[in-house]
Amino acid sequence: MVVCYSPATKWLKCSILRFLLLLPYVKSWNFTSVNLPEDTLAWRFALWRNRAFLAIPRWQQNLNAELTLIEAPWPEVGNYQIGLSSTVLSSFPNLDSQNARKTCANLQSVVAVDTDPRGRLWVLDAPQDNDCPAKIILYDLRRNDQEITRCEFTGVSTKYLRSLVVDPVVSTWGSRAYIGDPDDESIIVYSLGQRRWWRLRLVRGSNVPKIYSTDLAISRKSSLLYLTGYPSQDLFSVNLDESREDEGPPAVLKDLASQNTTVSWLGTKLGSSLGLFADYKGGLHYFIVTERASVRWDGKQNLKAENHAVLLQREDVPCITDYVMDSQRNLWGLVNSRHPDGTKKHNLSKLGRSHNVSLPFRTVKVYKYNRFAL
Repeated sequence: MVVCYSPATKWLKCSILRFLLLLPYVKSWNFTSVNLPEDTLAWRFALWRNRAFLAIPRWQQNLNAELTLIEAPWPEVGNYQIGLSSTVLSSFPNLDSQNARKTCANLQSVVAVDTDPRGRLWVLDAPQDNDCPAKIILYDLRRNDQEITRCEFTGVSTKYLRSLVVDPVVSTWGSRAYIGDPDDESIIVYSLGQRRWWRLRLVRGSNVPKIYSTDLAISRKSSLLYLTGYPSQDLFSVNLDESREDEGPPAVLKDLASQNTTVSWLGTKLGSSLGLFADYKGGLHYFIVTERASVRWDGKQNLKAENHAVLLQREDVPCITDYVMDSQRNLWGLVNSRHPDGTKKHNLSKLGRSHNVSLPFRTVKVYKYNRFAL
């Protein structure tokens, strides 16, 4: 028991001592509360107010996981008082909807999530080990998590479907989302207003490298959609101005509908990467797998090393697989113990230790927004 006396001269020491004693009780999200190991791969995440949604793909060690879409309290650690750091997770929208063996209508393997300003959760479900097609499902977080709509992507390869980003600019035809990578140098456009989808085929010059789109980000300063993907070191962009005003190909084409768009090659990143996010200052964030570093590229400059800033490089952050912005526009990274597709070398620390170990926290603040900074 710690006794703190009343004299003002001892107040600071007592406060510090209380803080240190409480630190062991501050915990990260408790994955064991939903029968998952603590080192579970949480591939993507999204935020809505005080709620976080985690995509837990049924890949590799998660293959037999009971849950594939999880809700968690946000922030991960809200304060340092005993009993107030809620770490218990839960299934979303419910447990029965995640029974993959029961029916293809249930969630099979959630690989990406995003939210929009209207309180809708967009979920990309892309199983790899059965015959169920990929699908997108929308839930209304303002109305008791009711399902709004769903759409199947019949005939689309699910092998590399790993990213989904909702366009912050609502087009003439309603809200849209972009999905990658269908593994044919295209991206999927899903139009909520039209309740249909089509392929946007990425046209490149003969001297431009192969295009990957397992990571997508939409600029908040321009009309650019950024594309990249592991293991590529190339970064590409697509101008969305025309696409936002276009109705899309004829609806009668259904699953065969497609359009062409020209892709620009922006250059070579600092290395193979995971995660991609465009901030309000025109910067583009990504995590360099080999260096285990989160960097920010100044999008107003060319894609060279001198126009990058290393924002985070720590032993307790071995891998960031996704980024998300909170209501204060601060950027957070989703921390995992290893890179799911990386080699053994990629999953070792600079000291040669394996990173397949428990993590102190699963989210980390990467970038603090300052509206007065350039």
